[in-house]
Amino acid sequence: HMIGTLCIMDRIPRELTEADKQLLRDLGSWAHAEITVLHLLRKEVATTRIQLQETEEIFYKFLNGLPVGVFVLDAQGKPFYANQTAEQLLGQGINAESGPDKLADDYHVYEEGTNHEYPVHKMPIVRALQGMSTEAEDLEIHRPDGSMSVQVWATPIYNQHGQITHAIAAFQDITTRKRTEKRLATQHAVTLVLSEARNLADAVPKILHAVCETMNWAVGTLWRVD
Repeated sequence: HMIGTLCIMDRIPRELTEADKQLLRDLGSWAHAEITVLHLLRKEVATTRIQLQETEEIFYKFLNGLPVGVFVLDAQGKPFYANQTAEQLLGQGINAESGPDKLADDYHVYEEGTNHEYPVHKMPIVRALQGMSTEAEDLEIHRPDGSMSVQVWATPIYNQHGQITHAIAAFQDITTRKRTEKRLATQHAVTLVLSEARNLADAVPKILHAVCETMNWAVGTLWRVD
């Protein structure tokens, strides 16, 4: 389509030679080529943007479909993304105002079996921002309906220049597994005491001690019913 004309002007009259006219036609062709390239580039950018959006949508749908929680921090340590499973396990979505020093408090992360907030320097996702891929299963998330033991894997995400742009963590609820392990450990400890005791009277305090040790209880009491 015709979109315009290319003109040249001067302060004095001139007679254009055939070479001048050819040069003007060449300039017109050059302008046409530049405008065409710009148009094609804009079209290509628009097409690429649409393709990227579609790819991102598919990627986020994939993450939301995972049975494990996925949590992402940006390079500054601020929450960037959480999939649906992560929101369910944490009981909340991302808090963009949070940061590495506030993660344990904002998301109620504690050391297993205690009321001590999980140390920031030990958090796998925080360590991932320092370039380390780590795993941990000594974390608990305290929620209104009780404590939940979680297993976490975290790793850094790099750009093409080798710089860390994000840290990603995947985590899952292992409360049932932890309870089963404790139950089996307690059963083994009690069985061992019974097998080594001379009589039941000698075994009783040792059994109580073994149960408390396995369950991390500070105090235990045995009641005899008459």
